[in-house]
Amino acid sequence: MAFGRGSHVEITGLLAASQKAPAIARNSPYTRFFWFSGDSHHINCMIYLLAIFCSPLALLLTGKPISALFNLILYVLSIAFWITIILHSLGFLLWGIAVLHATLTINNAREERRARRIVAATKQN
Repeated sequence: MAFGRGSHVEITGLLAASQKAPAIARNSPYTRFFWFSGDSHHINCMIYLLAIFCSPLALLLTGKPISALFNLILYVLSIAFWITIILHSLGFLLWGIAVLHATLTINNAREERRARRIVAATKQN
């Protein structure tokens, strides 16, 4: 990008465009925090990585508190079964179910937001 006359206007226009969040994402207090970076691809990857290690927190950050509560119950049960050596494999199975539940719920929430944005954009036209 050449920095000449008028490049300041171009750069500030790019910064303003990157900091605008879609109207649906602004409604969630958890996702509003991340839109200042301008690169949502890393956030998409990080939320799925967080779903592997701490799935209830990932669901809370996605804006699904009821699913996060259900997932927390699965997560606590899996930790309790991991502590008991006899049912160690059941704990791993419950953890896998919790991660799968979190991943599918996050994906579903993102698809719902995308569909709402598309519907809102078609209604404006």
